[in-house]
Amino acid sequence: MAHGIPFGKYTSVAFVSREHALAYAKAHKAEMVDFETLLHVTREGMAKDDVLMHTRFKKRAYPMGKKIYEKRCSAIEPTDFMELGELKEALATELPCGLLDEERLQALALYLWHVKRRGDLGEVEGKVEVGEDEKCPVCGMFVYKYPKWARI
Repeated sequence: MAHGIPFGKYTSVAFVSREHALAYAKAHKAEMVDFETLLHVTREGMAKDDVLMHTRFKKRAYPMGKKIYEKRCSAIEPTDFMELGELKEALATELPCGLLDEERLQALALYLWHVKRRGDLGEVEGKVEVGEDEKCPVCGMFVYKYPKWARI
């Protein structure tokens, strides 16, 4: 694996051979690490990114999205969508809030998905309750982050 910094704090790249990895690492001034080190660094980075993104969303995206929703939108039911991307696509193509630029579209989608949808989830039939500390018994992933995949 080569470990570099072009797209975020860390970027991970897998290679067919050690020679390819060394050539990449040299060309891009990247550090080569083993899988266990990469996994550890990635997990730490994801946890920090979650906190950072949530803080940013609370300060800017959620208030902007709420303002757009309350002033420009016809009724939207965020629980009708299984994924954030699906909701955002519907907002962009069906235009329930009119035509929005990318920044406002993203803010609205994030507000509906993370704020409005959470309040409405209690009314969804067959909702699976998953605690933040529960892991998938097969792969060890924290399942609360992926409600679409949580099953009884």
